[in-house]
Amino acid sequence: MTARVSDLRSSAAAVAPASPFVVRRRAELAVVEEHRKAMRARVAITILAGVFIALFAVAGSATHIVGQQRHLDSINRDIANEQDLSQKLGAQLAELQSPVRVTRDAAAILGMIPAPTPVYLEPRADDDARAAEVPPASTAAVR
Repeated sequence: MTARVSDLRSSAAAVAPASPFVVRRRAELAVVEEHRKAMRARVAITILAGVFIALFAVAGSATHIVGQQRHLDSINRDIANEQDLSQKLGAQLAELQSPVRVTRDAAAILGMIPAPTPVYLEPRADDDARAAEVPPASTAAVR
């Protein structure tokens, strides 16, 4: 009882009413399996590409953050230097404006001498009336 596979297929096709589905089903299963393998490969490549892009984005953003931090550190260093300079200039200004230094430099550089006693001006009773007077026009101004 040896039968060939082709004889069995032809006899099965004659016996079964919908036998073309059986042959197509087997052929479709083989194609679907190949399609699934190709789809898995595409999904794997897409996932790997996504992971690569995500890692590249993380590395790029980390580089950007490091650059911004370096810039902020530079600005903070400049601010600290300017604050030190401001403190030094403030101390220098306070020393230059001190009354002791002003009187010392006035005497040494400008040759000024301190007044022996202060002279206070006292108003008189008729000062208000005299302040309202209009002085006469001078003849020198007319020429």
